[in-house]
Amino acid sequence: MQVAFCANCGKRTGHKRSIGVGTALGALVTGGASLLAVPAYGKRCVICGLTESEAAKTTPAPQTIAEAQQAAEDTAVDTAVGLKWLAIIGFVVAAIIFLFVRS
Repeated sequence: MQVAFCANCGKRTGHKRSIGVGTALGALVTGGASLLAVPAYGKRCVICGLTESEAAKTTPAPQTIAEAQQAAEDTAVDTAVGLKWLAIIGFVVAAIIFLFVRS
């Protein structure tokens, strides 16, 4: 979970991906293939549900150097996590293609 400023709540709150009934239904209908899209879901405020991108548009400028450094570290961590998911999904897709071609 990432902590970011939420314009709707007016404070820094946790943001995470929300997996609900629609995700479960989609996984059931597609045989689980739709679960590969979960990492692409937008992170939402745990209090009000505002997406992280909407909250980022209204984030005030950092007041101190420490806050600016923390914001830079948060961005670097998010990038690393995104690249990790991209690598995992790429590996799974390549394995599936390899299995079909080999058959």
